[in-house]
Amino acid sequence: MEQEVSLDEVRYSVEHLWVSVDDDNLATIGLSERAYEEWYEIEQINLPTEGEDIVKDERFGRIVNTRLGEIQLYAPISGEVTEINEEVRLAPELILEDPYVDGWLIRVELTNPPEFDDLLTSDEYNDFLGEKDEDEESDLDDDEDDF
Repeated sequence: MEQEVSLDEVRYSVEHLWVSVDDDNLATIGLSERAYEEWYEIEQINLPTEGEDIVKDERFGRIVNTRLGEIQLYAPISGEVTEINEEVRLAPELILEDPYVDGWLIRVELTNPPEFDDLLTSDEYNDFLGEKDEDEESDLDDDEDDF
């Protein structure tokens, strides 16, 4: 089932997951564009099953990546899994090709809706990414001083 995701209403976790909530209190969770820039070439994805509960900040799945190995996915919100994107399980490259439409991971019925408000807005996420990039550049600069 394809869903229209308004990027203006999407929230983000620092673990590079995006969350969109519809009027029925159902959340769609996927990987942000930044995640697939860092984790390109996804070989396999393991996700929870329908009916399973996920808990904010606890592991709910993992990605196997050719370059980085296994990457744990941590729930940005709590709820009951109502749908798994089976197409992504069969063809993980969909995540990289279209993360906000065909590449979503799971849909969840929220059990604690205020958790959504705690996630980063698009502007806050972009600020976080800018700070992260600056920290990485600073670390590289520090390494150069060691030679």
